[in-house]
Amino acid sequence: MADPTQRSAFIAVGIRLMADENDTALPDPATDFIGIELDGITRGSPFTTEQSNEATGSMVAGAAQVIGQAASFAFRSRIRGAGAGVVYTSTVKPPLHAALSACGKRAQFQAAIAAAALTAGSATSGTLANTAPATAGALVGMPLVLSSGANSGRTPMVLGYTSGRVATLSETFDTPLTTESAGIPANWTYAGTSPADAAAKATDQPMAVIAFYRDGVLFKYTHCRGVVNLDGRSARPGFGAFNFTGIFAGKSDVAMPNLAALKQHAPPNLAKGSDASSVAIMNRKPLSLSTWSLNDGANVTSSEDPNTTIGFGAGEIGQRTPVLTVDPLATLVANRDVLAQISTGAVVPGVFRYGTQQGNRWALTIPAAQVTGESDTQRDNLVGEQITAQAISQGKDAYLRDTDSVLCFF
Repeated sequence: MADPTQRSAFIAVGIRLMADENDTALPDPATDFIGIELDGITRGSPFTTEQSNEATGSMVAGAAQVIGQAASFAFRSRIRGAGAGVVYTSTVKPPLHAALSACGKRAQFQAAIAAAALTAGSATSGTLANTAPATAGALVGMPLVLSSGANSGRTPMVLGYTSGRVATLSETFDTPLTTESAGIPANWTYAGTSPADAAAKATDQPMAVIAFYRDGVLFKYTHCRGVVNLDGRSARPGFGAFNFTGIFAGKSDVAMPNLAALKQHAPPNLAKGSDASSVAIMNRKPLSLSTWSLNDGANVTSSEDPNTTIGFGAGEIGQRTPVLTVDPLATLVANRDVLAQISTGAVVPGVFRYGTQQGNRWALTIPAAQVTGESDTQRDNLVGEQITAQAISQGKDAYLRDTDSVLCFF
């Protein structure tokens, strides 16, 4: 019998968070598998070689020395919610929950806050009723759904939140907020972390087990941490590019699991549709962009450890320098003066919001980004600008997460 062949499209990826360093069970086919792009998978070898420098008595080099190296696994995934009409709960989570968490994006569930009349407002902020939390940073990165009043139907994102319940918002309202009611839908947020100690690290930057099935063969990785970079295009879905480093735990012949529970609904696109709020905003102004990206600027390393199978330990997340890049069409200086922003060190917010259906909506909020670069681009016969801005943390939120960027599913 000839050797069986492997079909390149018959693949699946599961990822499960580890409860502790000894928890290496495989991901559950009923809950832990995610949609991935067929052309977005990169599997690094757990081995490399060093050439021997030994004298052999001839001109032929000696045998190569095979050594272990940090194992890497990368994939690209479309960003989607749990499903149209789904209401998030503490147990109903977005499909990429484990992948984002293992990239140091700590998850936080927020139950719905019923709409209630604002007690005060301005062109860029609103003071929420006493049904909202009186904790600074509690609602950063979450959507504020406005009803009644002149701005009914708009959904700005919360850029900042005080203990006095004042929410600074991502939009400017021509008619200042006064008579509106505002509520928060049930949601999950994910934001980067800077763990203060070992206990915080276990919560803020958990490790994961990754299972990569390819037509009858299983590649297993444990103790994985990673970095995720986000990007998108107008009228299309957004993507997360995940790159994990961990310990290679073996290759074996294993049948493809039954993935009947895998989320396969269409992800939302970057398009306003019937939404009252703009969906691509920078400095509280709509952007006529083609593409955007947020490069987390983080590195993940695995240090030498002889007490592991290959001689390298768990992945460790290092410092990050998140950079936002957008390419809006060029406009007049009166509308947007990027050079002036660069020269003055201007710090501006940015928001990208996808979808209009409950349960399949998500948004990326960057509360503060320092504009750092610009250059000319060309889009068909129109002039464009490529703008870069470094996302900056404005301090910890109420859950001790950094606030350089917040990903929200609602």
